[in-house]
Amino acid sequence: MSDTKVKSKRVVKVKVDKYNGFKVHIKTRVSTKWTIYIYDMIKEAKPELLESDEVKIAYNNLVDCLIKYEGNQLETWIPSKYKKYNTGIKPKNDPYGYSQSLPVRWNYSWPQLNDPIIKVEIKEKTDDIISIYIILYDLIKRDVVPYMELKEHISKSKKDIDYFHRAMEKLENDIKLWERTIESNRKSIESNRKSIGEYAAKCIALETPILTKFD
Repeated sequence: MSDTKVKSKRVVKVKVDKYNGFKVHIKTRVSTKWTIYIYDMIKEAKPELLESDEVKIAYNNLVDCLIKYEGNQLETWIPSKYKKYNTGIKPKNDPYGYSQSLPVRWNYSWPQLNDPIIKVEIKEKTDDIISIYIILYDLIKRDVVPYMELKEHISKSKKDIDYFHRAMEKLENDIKLWERTIESNRKSIESNRKSIGEYAAKCIALETPILTKFD
C-alpha cells in the first residue's frame, strides 16, 4: 500500500465589512462616538440610505474631520436613551452655535476658554466640523428627522396621556368620596335646612313688634 500524502489546505477567512465601507468606529474613540449614533439612527430610520454612495462619502468625511481634531480636546458622545430621539441629529442654530445642540464639545479649562486666541480656534474648528456635518445632514434629514420626531412624540405623548389618566382617576375618586360624604350626611343637611327655615321665620316675626292694644 502506497503512502498517501495529504496536503492541508490553509483556509483564509475573508473579513466581511458589515458596514459596507462606512467608517463606523465601534472601539472607544472619544472623537467619533457621535458618528456611531448617527449611523445607528440612519439604519433605524431609513436603512436604504446606507446604500447611497453619496451618504457614505459624506459620513466618512465627517468621521475623518472628527479624527483630525482628536488630539485637540475634542469629545463627542452618544445621546442617552432618554434623549435618543430629540437630540443628536437636528442642529439648532441658536445664539451659541450649532455645537450647543449636537453632542460635540471641546474640553478646555475655564481660563483657556477665556483666551481670545483659543476662542477663535474653537470657533474655526467647530465651524469646520459643522460645515462637514451639514452636508451629511442635508442628505438624511428628510427621512431621519421626521422619524425621530414621530418616535419622540409617541414616547412623550404616552407619558403625558398616562399622567392625565392618573390625574382624572384621582379627581373621579375625590368626587366619589365627596358624594359618599354628602349622602352620609344627608339627614343632617335636611335638619339644618329645616332649622334655617325656622330661624328665618322667627326673624320675620321679630320684625313686627308686639304692642299692647288699648280699647
